[in-house]
Amino acid sequence: WDSAWALHVWGFHEAKLDSESVRRRVADVERMVLEARSAVHPWRSAGSNLLGSLRRRRGSTYLRKLSAGLHP
Repeated sequence: WDSAWALHVWGFHEAKLDSESVRRRVADVERMVLEARSAVHPWRSAGSNLLGSLRRRRGSTYLRKLSAGLHP
């Protein structure tokens, strides 16, 4: 939970995280989202890739900005 909170507050609201800080937290947040998704939608595969869905939804430009520490 700490990784998600830090990414949200320090990454998006305060824009103080560098790209390495974002990269370190992405795996933790992805694991939480997948666990929540499987609890809400048990018929979906728990192995769904959050980053893949973000790429499809927002495009790779969004992820490049996110990993570069730029505010989307």
